[in-house]
Amino acid sequence: MGNSANVVEIVGAEQFSKDVIAASDGITVVVDFWASWCGPCRMLAPVLERVVESFGGKVRLAKVNTEEADNEPIAREHGIRGIPAVKIFRGGEIVGEFVGAQPEAQVRKHIQDTLPTEEGDDLARAKELVAKGKPDEAEPLFRRVLEADSRHPVACLEVARILLSRNSFDEARDFLIRISVQDEKQYREAEGMLARLEFIAHCKQGGNRSEVMRRLSSEPNNLELKMSWGNCLAAEEKYREAMEQYLAVMTKDRKFSDEAPRKSMLKIFAIVGPRSQLADEYRDKMAKILYS
Repeated sequence: MGNSANVVEIVGAEQFSKDVIAASDGITVVVDFWASWCGPCRMLAPVLERVVESFGGKVRLAKVNTEEADNEPIAREHGIRGIPAVKIFRGGEIVGEFVGAQPEAQVRKHIQDTLPTEEGDDLARAKELVAKGKPDEAEPLFRRVLEADSRHPVACLEVARILLSRNSFDEARDFLIRISVQDEKQYREAEGMLARLEFIAHCKQGGNRSEVMRRLSSEPNNLELKMSWGNCLAAEEKYREAMEQYLAVMTKDRKFSDEAPRKSMLKIFAIVGPRSQLADEYRDKMAKILYS
């Protein structure tokens, strides 16, 4: 291994997590899976080092010796069957890969294709600003990303989140519905946010929050008001309290308003995670009411 700040030898999952996964939030990390007995590995190694050095600190090379016992789980996790195998990480995700020794020009192209464009720089900077609690400064950068790709899943989700915090509900929804089901992670989050927007709309239909609470205090057995109060609580992300209201309605009338309480609870399960502890707890409570 060359003596360079841009080249690191990985030993074990903890170092891999730190020097590859975490580090790739700020730079591109090229991971070379190799072994001492592998001739093509020895051919590829100096090529990788030259190419990585040429990017002047924007790229790091992480070398994983598959013969090291501590590295065997890493190789298994990443499906390494033949070496040399190269995987390129950015933002904690694999964004490029190839297998076997290749010419320097081809290696350079593999890496170059994964480097952030101006759009990628805007996205990275915007994420940093959000992490620092500066969403208003991040928003123009997210919107600039959307000028290049109007359906960019991360930018759509983050702009919607910012708009939701300002109570700009209709505009937030416009961004959320752009996210494709193919972008699974962002799509799931968008579905949860859309469900919350539904609760906000239902809460408004029942009157404003304080009005619903006032009326419910004088009419505690009014199922319509209990549903409205549950919707207002769900709109505020007070999901446990909201589901208690829905259960109270179901206890009195399982089929109330075309099974609105049950349907509302299913939406909350989707938001908090179908197999989360909260969802499991209230799924059991609902089942006892519906099937007892």
